[in-house]
Amino acid sequence: MYKYNENFKLLKSVKINYHHLNGWQDELLVDEITKRVYAKFIKDGIVFLKQINLKTGNIETEFQIDNHTFPKNIKVRDNNDYYLYKTFNDDPYNDLYRQI
Repeated sequence: MYKYNENFKLLKSVKINYHHLNGWQDELLVDEITKRVYAKFIKDGIVFLKQINLKTGNIETEFQIDNHTFPKNIKVRDNNDYYLYKTFNDDPYNDLYRQI
């Protein structure tokens, strides 16, 4: 992970390892309010969001989206996650859920 100043001069680099962990979905989510970054992982249809410490590159905390399997379009805003899910597999509509 690299940190640059406003003139694109490299200030710092930090090694990361979360991308080698099983289940990583090649996706990072940014909470624009808190400026926290989360890596998305899936295991058996359950999504886990793992917060990345931007100073060390390590995983700091993790939580799971435990109310629904295979949620779609996950967003994080102000420490809440929002996503779409289907109540029934043959339901053509998605429902919006907020997990606090």
